[in-house]
Amino acid sequence: MVWRSDRPLRYTVRKGDTLWDISARFLRDPWRWPEVWHANPQVRNPHRIYPGDILEVAVINGQTMLQPVEPPLPVHRLSPEVRREPLEEAIPALPYERIAPFLAETAPVDIKTLKKAPYLLGPVNAEQLIMGVGDHVYIRGTDAPAGTSFQVVDKQGVALKNPDTGKHLGYQVEVLGMIRLIQSGDPAKAVITQSRREMRAQDRLLPAPEALITPDLLPRAPGQPISGRILLLSNAISQTGQYQSVTLGLGSREGLEIGHVLTIYRSGIRIPDPVRGGKVDLPEEIIGEVLVFRVFEGFSQALIVRSTRSISVGDRVANPP
Repeated sequence: MVWRSDRPLRYTVRKGDTLWDISARFLRDPWRWPEVWHANPQVRNPHRIYPGDILEVAVINGQTMLQPVEPPLPVHRLSPEVRREPLEEAIPALPYERIAPFLAETAPVDIKTLKKAPYLLGPVNAEQLIMGVGDHVYIRGTDAPAGTSFQVVDKQGVALKNPDTGKHLGYQVEVLGMIRLIQSGDPAKAVITQSRREMRAQDRLLPAPEALITPDLLPRAPGQPISGRILLLSNAISQTGQYQSVTLGLGSREGLEIGHVLTIYRSGIRIPDPVRGGKVDLPEEIIGEVLVFRVFEGFSQALIVRSTRSISVGDRVANPP
């Protein structure tokens, strides 16, 4: 059963809600939302949810479903005045502020992209060794027009390898800041607009990230079997938890997509058998879930949306049971 026993029969969507929050009020597993959602064609936009919308549990064709209903029309006294109504945006799947820091702090990149990426040649002021906000710099390797922005990333990064096969998948690099081109050419000229850390010659440039979480994103399980491991933790050395980012050794090559939810499994430990002797391997244990928000060919980034224990490098991720 996917429904919570204490679910409400009706719920009015509020400003600040997310799809994940609302799903958690009705379902044991919020990512199962698409399985129970009934798009009512009589409402203004049956596939989006806005503040003020009313959701109700209903039996449709013998199945318990969740659907939006039209709220009752309010009674207004007519008066000769100008009425201003703000344009409401559909609620997002997750609060973007949960993911934005990880887009600004780290950037997974494949091997070819990092090697071919444009790079900082050096400061316009040749006496400088390091560069920061407001400094003018020269760059090479791009024919982008003036006005184009780039992320500046560490030229080395952390190597990402599949722990089961040893295959090199790419790198996770630290984002040092942002620059904006002010003059195209070879070399081109740019100004540093944001800086998290000092920048040096040879640091690489990547395209500025776009907002990846939209109101249309629906968390869902993959449609095919997927299994892989956690390769790297963000902002942690050995363990991490809810609302932290992890890098997975799975990507579009394995069929992974933005919005997919995967279950995290902790491998069973070996304990001694006091009766038969020897040791026995305990079964895997479910310790959380991740939601994928950025996908590359051989790896991806995901947000830990639920955890019952600390998450570690090497933990397995796979389809929800």
